[in-house]
Order: sequence, then structure tokens, then C-alpha cells
Amino acid sequence: METLLQPGCGKLGVRGHNQQEAARMEAQGVSTAQLRIGDNIEAWHRGKLFHSGRVTGVVPALDLFWILDARTGARKLLDPEALEIRHMEAPAEPLLGLSPA
Repeated sequence: METLLQPGCGKLGVRGHNQQEAARMEAQGVSTAQLRIGDNIEAWHRGKLFHSGRVTGVVPALDLFWILDARTGARKLLDPEALEIRHMEAPAEPLLGLSPA
């Protein structure tokens, strides 16, 4: 599955899939206006996962947002025009104080 992007212009279309699959793929993309602080997201580009983490700030006027990268712990400024953003389920909370079975 590959979403074609044109720099500064957003998504052009999906190559290699029928129209129903393309519509489903487009529905998965999340715009900056839909993001809230605390949301967990993944950022994909050309079928590869580039970033995942928790949204820490949103700038709708510039169509940009910040995440705390789950892998590196670093803050990342992401541009949804260059990446496909997907909402993810919140990660499971660690179980504290329970002994192993």
C-alpha cells in the first residue's frame, strides 16, 4: 500500500489498490485539526513507519504538531503534509505491584 505525496500539496492518490481500498486508506489519515494533546499516533511515509508517540502540542494554523517519540524519547515536529498520520490505541499501562504468576 503506497500513498503518493507531493511536497507542500498533500496526498495525490494511492497506487496499487482499487477505489474501495483507496477510500479506506484515505479515511485512516488524520489531519492536524483532529489531533489533541495526549493522542497516540503513528507517522508513515511510503509504507514505512517513521515515528510513533504521544502528541505534546498542536499548531493548527501552521498544520504542524509535536510528539514525544516512543522509541527515542525525543520531541519531534511533524508535518502531516509529508506523512500519513494514524491514530493509535493508547499503550497499555504497566501493571505495578503485581507478582508474576
